[in-house]
Amino acid sequence: MLQAGQTALVRVKAATADGKVQRDGYALAEFWEPGRDPEHDPSQRDRPDRIVELEWDEALRAWSGYVDTAGWAPGTWTVRGRAQCPTGRGPAKGWAWGALPLAA
Repeated sequence: MLQAGQTALVRVKAATADGKVQRDGYALAEFWEPGRDPEHDPSQRDRPDRIVELEWDEALRAWSGYVDTAGWAPGTWTVRGRAQCPTGRGPAKGWAWGALPLAA
């Protein structure tokens, strides 16, 4: 478990239905403070407390970014990794939920 104030590495992967890794497009990591539940309360989804833009990392075959948690409240933060990738049929969008527990 990370301590509040440490740096976390966040990764977001995207693939087509046939498993092809998507490199084009962009990805974000969105964070909601402890006590908020955007996964189960859709009205909170458009108001994350922090947003981090991620960069494509060829070695990891994923979008990644370092997130400095200095000044963040301890507790479990909700995280949504969100990617949008161009395809031959228009943009493909997707997301997945996770948790980032921070100790005091």
